[in-house]
Amino acid sequence: MVMDVDDTVPVGDGKSDCAVRINGALMNNYQNCLAIIIGFVQRLEGENKRIVIKTTDGVYVQVILSQP
Repeated sequence: MVMDVDDTVPVGDGKSDCAVRINGALMNNYQNCLAIIIGFVQRLEGENKRIVIKTTDGVYVQVILSQP
């Protein structure tokens, strides 16, 4: 699904589930959900298999990549 980043309105057929724009503080409520994280990469660790991202609301998120 293509999203308009400014207001998270789906563009196109609209048949897909609508995306929900969340901030870092709400991420725990969306465990096991597909997500696109927008932020700034702060550091790479473990042969680039783990990254730390600072989200746009200032929360730090650690992400472990299965395929770096």
